Formats: sequence, structure tokens, C-alpha cells
Amino acid sequence: MTINKAKIRLHIILTLTIMAFIFIQSALPGTISGAESNVLVEFFAKLTGLDAEVLSVVIRKAAHFTEFALLGMCLMLNVRDFYTVKGISLGSVHLWFMSWMLGTAYAATDEIHQYFVPERACQLLDVCVDSAGVAVGSMIMVLVIKHRLKRTVNGDVSKL
Repeated sequence: MTINKAKIRLHIILTLTIMAFIFIQSALPGTISGAESNVLVEFFAKLTGLDAEVLSVVIRKAAHFTEFALLGMCLMLNVRDFYTVKGISLGSVHLWFMSWMLGTAYAATDEIHQYFVPERACQLLDVCVDSAGVAVGSMIMVLVIKHRLKRTVNGDVSKL
């Protein structure tokens, strides 16, 4: 695999952007964070007639999962790039595991960060939800990479 420095930089920038977004969201006091969530909660409560408290939990956990799934996708690319530059070829499982570990570590530090933010809490459940998001995002990227490599092997490089 050739090393494309521009792609590597893009992968790093995307990852740092997502990490910064997560950090900024975690730095918001509980009242501000809650107000942001409540806009969606009220909309979906009116639309579906479901209980607003239940929707609030679902929406907040879905947001955690989604932002960390995006982080997992980016981390997968970064880990693959790192080992490619080093000339080390690792299997998908190893790359996925490294991505998941890095993302889970970031999730844990994110929750510790929230402990020091007014009206926020450090919750093990959120680390688990975030970690699951990283796992799924990393796995999606593994599948995308495998699919693209399969197309390359089969001679269809037009869409890479």
C-alpha cells in the first residue's frame, strides 16, 4: 500500500475535530447540555407521543454512541495509517482492537472530564455506551476497508 501523506493528514484532522467536538460538548454545564437535548426530546415527544423522560435518556445515549462511532471510524483509519507508515502489516482484528482500546480510553477520560464540569457526572454507563460506539464505528470501517481492498484485488479500482 502506498503512503498518501495528504490522506493521513486528513484522517488526523478529522479525528482531532471529532475529539474536540466531544470535549467541547462535555465541557458544557448540565443545564446547557440538557437544553440542547430537550429541543430534540420535545420534538420527538410531540411527534411520537412517547414519554419525554424516556426519550431524553434515549437521545442522550444515542448521541454518545453516534459521536463515538464516528471517532471509532476515524481511529481505525489512524491506526491503519500508523502501522502502514511503520511498514507493519496487521490483521483487521488487531487494527480494530487497537482502535477500540484508544477510543475507550478517550471515552473514560471524557467521563472523568465531565466529573469536573458543573451539573455533569462521571458515569460508567456512558463509558460503556461510548465504547460500544467506538467498537461499531471501528468495525464499520474494517468492513469498508475490506470491501475496498476486495474491489482492488478484483481489478475494479475506478471507485477507490
